[in-house]
Amino acid sequence: MKVYNVYHVYDVDGGFGDAIETDVLIATFENEDDAKAFINKYSKPEVYDRPYNELWHHKLVISETEIITHAEFDINKSPSDYCDYGW
Repeated sequence: MKVYNVYHVYDVDGGFGDAIETDVLIATFENEDDAKAFINKYSKPEVYDRPYNELWHHKLVISETEIITHAEFDINKSPSDYCDYGW
């Protein structure tokens, strides 16, 4: 099963005016089309400050996540059985 997480991506001032990108999960959808429709409606990136670098906010992005349900999960399998990268 896949879910589609929508994150608000924004910059914070790193202390010397440099932009540090930050993100916060704001919504999760079971349907990719719904997630895309949400982004199309509400993602309106804009610069909100210029202490040195431009600081942006109101940008939304989608991250697809594979969910392993309890019915699919086997306690006898190791983490490496569930992921393709180095465990």
